[in-house]
Amino acid sequence: EAILDTGYGSALATGDWQRCLDLNAEIAASTRQRGAGEHEVTRTRLNDAGPLIRLGRVAEAGRLLAECQRVFEDHADASRLAYVLSARAGLEDVLGHRQAAVDLERAALRLRYSRPEPQDIAISHHNLASHLGRLGGDRAGQQAHRLAAALIYRLAGDAHDLADTVRVLAAELREGDDGAGVPSTVAEVTAIAERTEGVRLGALLAALEPDPRAIEDALTEILRAAADLPPGEDETGIASQVQQWEPVIAGIAAACQAGQEPPAGLLEFLDESAGNPDWAALAAVLRRVLDGERGDLLLDGLDPIDTAIARQTLTRLT
Repeated sequence: EAILDTGYGSALATGDWQRCLDLNAEIAASTRQRGAGEHEVTRTRLNDAGPLIRLGRVAEAGRLLAECQRVFEDHADASRLAYVLSARAGLEDVLGHRQAAVDLERAALRLRYSRPEPQDIAISHHNLASHLGRLGGDRAGQQAHRLAAALIYRLAGDAHDLADTVRVLAAELREGDDGAGVPSTVAEVTAIAERTEGVRLGALLAALEPDPRAIEDALTEILRAAADLPPGEDETGIASQVQQWEPVIAGIAAACQAGQEPPAGLLEFLDESAGNPDWAALAAVLRRVLDGERGDLLLDGLDPIDTAIARQTLTRLT
């Protein structure tokens, strides 16, 4: 099972979603064969949720998450329940239900603070920032949760996830231009983030780093790194943009299944993007994909970032 799980992790990292499902099915079969209980088998099955969503099999993902939530509630497993709620938030985001995604991620974050694991808490802060950004209307909250994730990664020594978060933050700062709504002190970040019920960011940061000055310096370093990051179109920047468009890609994959209509939220987002000069060409191509067009001719005339997002969408459909 450990060997199969390593394969699952590799498939997950490379976006080979069907292989994720195949390998996880073998792991689940092995756990059942050795007589594992319902709780352990369900923990394994939960790993199917993300790949199912990314393959556009949203109905299956919804049923799986409902089953997992029942089991983890019955076993009072707050940690796994938080994973379920976070996955449900991702599913609602794909379906275009932005407020539901925000509410579910807030619930997941509240549970994660009940048994503090810095990595898991940072992930939920990061996810909540993304959901708030797509919902709109709370730029300060979005940036506070993004910075909370970055601070936790920085103080916990997680350089890889910190770098990814700084890249996303840099893109968000460029979109805002005037810098309005961006908290600039640890006190501001903490106060805004702790408006979410159950969040005790100040206590967590103090546990990771007892010196308040060091935490303040870390925030200054993060903001400076984001401000200085150029808007280049290198591979890392393109990968970051593709990741930000992941809910749209998954939503299109779901909508292109037989008998499914595109959710209103997805169409509204594409309409809004069509009015943005940076995304108008991509929005037009994604509309054509929804209308049934396929093939590399769709990529003609797109810039590198648009091409990567459109190609990822076409790959997902095949």
